[in-house]
Amino acid sequence: TVPGQFDRIDFALGTTREVGPVWLRVLFPSSACHVCADVWDKARVMSSRHVGVFKVDYESQRELHQRYGIDAVPTVVICDRDGVVQYHFLGPMSATDLWAAVATVRDPPSRPDGTDTQCQHS
Repeated sequence: TVPGQFDRIDFALGTTREVGPVWLRVLFPSSACHVCADVWDKARVMSSRHVGVFKVDYESQRELHQRYGIDAVPTVVICDRDGVVQYHFLGPMSATDLWAAVATVRDPPSRPDGTDTQCQHS
């Protein structure tokens, strides 16, 4: 399962508990998962002042996996400043898919009626 909402304070920066960058990418892996290691290698290079990247390993942070109902690894979620999940991946993905997901949530495509769309991938 993938939750629709995250509490950004769970991924706050430093001791000031600042919510941090506008976009948050969270990887929920297991240290026993070789696919998870590959996904982390792809995701961690995307950290910037606009996109925070956090790793929540199952073995050391099981309580966060349980709190958010994460029952499969790797799970990657992208949420906005309010913690609303805008995009997610379940399982392996390419670096291109990860970059495209951030681009999509930052600048969503418009539908013919002029309204924005938001995508989910799994």
